[in-house]
Amino acid sequence: MRVELADQLRTIDFGPPLARGGEAAVYPVPGDPHALVKVYADGRAEARADKVGWMTRHAPWETPDPRTGYRRFAWPQQVARDPATKAFLGFVMPRVPDAAPLFEVANPVVRPDHAEPYGFRLGVAHSLAAVVAAAHKHGLVVGDLNESNFIVDGTGRVTLIDADSVQVRAGRVVYRCLVGKVLC
Repeated sequence: MRVELADQLRTIDFGPPLARGGEAAVYPVPGDPHALVKVYADGRAEARADKVGWMTRHAPWETPDPRTGYRRFAWPQQVARDPATKAFLGFVMPRVPDAAPLFEVANPVVRPDHAEPYGFRLGVAHSLAAVVAAAHKHGLVVGDLNESNFIVDGTGRVTLIDADSVQVRAGRVVYRCLVGKVLC
Protein backbone atom coordinates (compact mmCIF):
# COMPACT_ATOMS: atom_id res chain seq x y z
CA MET A 1 0.00 0.00 0.00
CA ARG A 2 1.31 3.48 -0.82
CA VAL A 3 0.51 6.28 1.54
CA GLU A 4 1.12 9.96 0.93
CA LEU A 5 2.66 11.67 3.95
CA ALA A 6 3.49 15.38 3.99
CA ASP A 7 4.04 15.83 0.27
CA GLN A 8 6.15 12.73 -0.26
CA LEU A 9 5.27 9.16 -1.10
CA ARG A 10 6.38 6.41 1.21
CA THR A 11 5.68 2.76 0.91
CA ILE A 12 4.49 1.48 4.24
CA ASP A 13 4.69 -2.26 4.81
CA PHE A 14 1.59 -3.16 6.71
CA GLY A 15 2.67 -6.25 8.55
CA PRO A 16 0.89 -7.08 11.77
CA PRO A 17 -0.30 -3.94 13.54
CA LEU A 18 1.30 -2.88 16.80
CA ALA A 19 -2.19 -2.24 18.11
CA ARG A 20 -5.74 -2.52 16.87
CA GLY A 21 -8.80 -0.82 18.28
CA GLY A 22 -12.44 -0.58 17.37
CA GLU A 23 -11.89 2.11 14.76
CA ALA A 24 -8.30 1.80 13.53
CA ALA A 25 -5.01 -0.04 13.52
CA VAL A 26 -1.60 1.43 14.34
CA TYR A 27 1.54 0.51 12.38
CA PRO A 28 5.21 1.47 12.56
CA VAL A 29 6.51 3.91 9.96
CA PRO A 30 9.46 2.21 8.24
CA GLY A 31 12.70 4.13 8.69
CA ASP A 32 11.30 6.30 11.48
CA PRO A 33 11.46 4.71 14.94
CA HIS A 34 9.78 7.80 16.43
CA ALA A 35 6.56 7.63 14.38
CA LEU A 36 3.47 5.50 13.99
CA VAL A 37 0.68 5.71 11.45
CA LYS A 38 -2.94 5.22 12.50
CA VAL A 39 -5.09 3.89 9.65
CA TYR A 40 -8.83 3.95 10.13
CA ALA A 41 -10.95 0.92 9.31
CA ASP A 42 -13.09 1.01 6.19
CA GLY A 43 -15.92 3.50 6.54
CA ARG A 44 -14.44 5.32 9.53
CA ALA A 45 -11.90 7.64 7.95
CA GLU A 46 -14.14 10.09 6.14
CA ALA A 47 -15.95 11.22 9.31
CA ARG A 48 -12.59 12.05 10.92
CA ALA A 49 -10.81 13.75 8.01
CA ASP A 50 -11.73 17.37 8.80
CA LYS A 51 -11.01 17.03 12.51
CA VAL A 52 -7.64 15.32 12.07
CA GLY A 53 -6.68 17.77 9.32
CA TRP A 54 -7.42 20.66 11.67
CA MET A 55 -5.44 18.98 14.45
CA THR A 56 -2.35 18.55 12.24
CA ARG A 57 -2.44 22.26 11.38
CA HIS A 58 -2.83 23.24 15.04
CA ALA A 59 -0.04 21.50 16.86
CA PRO A 60 -0.26 21.18 20.61
CA TRP A 61 0.84 24.02 22.82
CA GLU A 62 3.74 22.08 24.28
CA THR A 63 6.86 20.60 22.80
CA PRO A 64 8.46 17.30 23.79
CA ASP A 65 10.94 17.35 26.67
CA PRO A 66 14.29 18.12 24.97
CA ARG A 67 16.20 15.60 27.12
CA THR A 68 13.82 12.64 27.08
CA GLY A 69 11.37 13.30 24.24
CA TYR A 70 8.45 12.83 26.65
CA ARG A 71 5.16 14.37 25.61
CA ARG A 72 1.73 14.29 27.22
CA PHE A 73 -0.16 13.93 23.94
CA ALA A 74 0.55 11.77 20.89
CA TRP A 75 -0.98 14.53 18.75
CA PRO A 76 -1.58 13.92 15.02
CA GLN A 77 1.43 15.26 13.12
CA GLN A 78 0.53 14.77 9.47
CA VAL A 79 -2.31 13.36 7.41
CA ALA A 80 -1.97 10.05 5.59
CA ARG A 81 -3.77 9.89 2.23
CA ASP A 82 -4.20 7.49 -0.62
CA PRO A 83 -1.86 8.94 -3.28
CA ALA A 84 -4.14 7.93 -6.15
CA THR A 85 -7.48 9.19 -4.83
CA LYS A 86 -6.24 11.64 -2.15
CA ALA A 87 -8.75 10.00 0.19
CA PHE A 88 -7.99 10.46 3.88
CA LEU A 89 -6.71 7.21 5.44
CA GLY A 90 -5.40 8.30 8.83
CA PHE A 91 -2.45 10.15 10.30
CA VAL A 92 1.09 9.96 11.61
CA MET A 93 1.63 10.39 15.33
CA PRO A 94 4.67 10.27 17.61
CA ARG A 95 5.73 6.93 19.01
CA VAL A 96 6.41 6.75 22.73
CA PRO A 97 9.26 4.29 23.28
CA ASP A 98 9.34 1.71 26.05
CA ALA A 99 5.85 2.32 27.34
CA ALA A 100 3.11 0.01 28.60
CA PRO A 101 -0.64 0.48 28.28
CA LEU A 102 -2.21 2.01 31.38
CA PHE A 103 -4.46 -1.04 31.77
CA GLU A 104 -1.36 -3.20 32.29
CA VAL A 105 0.10 -0.89 34.93
CA ALA A 106 -3.26 -0.75 36.72
CA ASN A 107 -3.96 -4.50 36.61
CA PRO A 108 -2.12 -6.47 39.32
CA VAL A 109 -2.33 -9.69 37.29
CA VAL A 110 -0.26 -8.34 34.36
CA ARG A 111 1.49 -5.37 36.00
CA PRO A 112 5.20 -5.09 35.10
CA ASP A 113 7.58 -5.57 38.06
CA HIS A 114 8.81 -1.97 37.90
CA ALA A 115 5.23 -0.77 38.39
CA GLU A 116 4.63 -2.74 41.61
CA PRO A 117 5.76 -0.10 44.14
CA TYR A 118 2.93 2.01 45.50
CA GLY A 119 4.94 5.19 44.92
CA PHE A 120 5.31 4.38 41.22
CA ARG A 121 1.57 3.86 40.82
CA LEU A 122 0.84 7.03 42.77
CA GLY A 123 3.12 8.91 40.34
CA VAL A 124 1.23 7.37 37.42
CA ALA A 125 -2.08 8.56 38.89
CA HIS A 126 -0.64 12.07 39.32
CA SER A 127 0.69 12.09 35.75
CA LEU A 128 -2.66 10.88 34.38
CA ALA A 129 -4.48 13.65 36.24
CA ALA A 130 -1.95 16.21 34.92
CA VAL A 131 -2.53 15.08 31.33
CA VAL A 132 -6.31 15.40 31.64
CA ALA A 133 -5.97 18.76 33.45
CA ALA A 134 -3.67 20.08 30.69
CA ALA A 135 -6.21 19.03 28.07
CA HIS A 136 -9.03 20.78 29.90
CA LYS A 137 -6.94 23.89 30.52
CA HIS A 138 -6.55 24.27 26.77
CA GLY A 139 -10.21 23.71 25.93
CA LEU A 140 -9.97 20.05 24.97
CA VAL A 141 -12.33 17.39 26.25
CA VAL A 142 -11.01 13.85 26.61
CA GLY A 143 -14.13 12.22 25.21
CA ASP A 144 -13.00 8.60 25.39
CA LEU A 145 -11.45 8.47 28.84
CA ASN A 146 -10.45 4.87 29.47
CA GLU A 147 -7.45 2.76 30.40
CA SER A 148 -6.71 1.74 26.81
CA ASN A 149 -6.07 5.27 25.54
CA PHE A 150 -3.08 6.07 27.75
CA ILE A 151 0.41 4.61 27.99
CA VAL A 152 2.95 4.80 30.80
CA ASP A 153 6.70 5.04 30.34
CA GLY A 154 9.27 3.45 32.64
CA THR A 155 9.37 6.50 34.89
CA GLY A 156 5.58 6.66 35.36
CA ARG A 157 4.83 9.49 32.95
CA VAL A 158 1.52 9.14 31.12
CA THR A 159 0.78 9.97 27.47
CA LEU A 160 -2.65 10.18 25.85
CA ILE A 161 -2.24 8.08 22.71
CA ASP A 162 -5.78 8.40 21.38
CA ALA A 163 -5.50 12.14 20.86
CA ASP A 164 -7.79 12.09 17.82
CA SER A 165 -10.67 11.17 20.13
CA VAL A 166 -10.48 14.43 22.09
CA GLN A 167 -13.10 17.06 21.45
CA VAL A 168 -11.55 20.16 19.90
CA ARG A 169 -12.99 23.57 19.03
CA ALA A 170 -11.99 25.11 15.71
CA GLY A 171 -13.54 28.55 15.85
CA ARG A 172 -17.30 27.98 15.72
CA VAL A 173 -16.92 24.32 14.76
CA VAL A 174 -16.70 21.71 17.51
CA TYR A 175 -15.19 18.39 16.53
CA ARG A 176 -16.63 15.97 19.02
CA CYS A 177 -15.41 12.56 20.11
CA LEU A 178 -17.11 9.97 17.88
CA VAL A 179 -16.30 6.92 20.02
CA GLY A 180 -16.37 5.75 23.60
CA LYS A 181 -15.89 2.66 25.69
CA VAL A 182 -18.63 1.43 27.98
CA LEU A 183 -17.13 1.06 31.44
CA CYS A 184 -19.04 -1.15 33.85
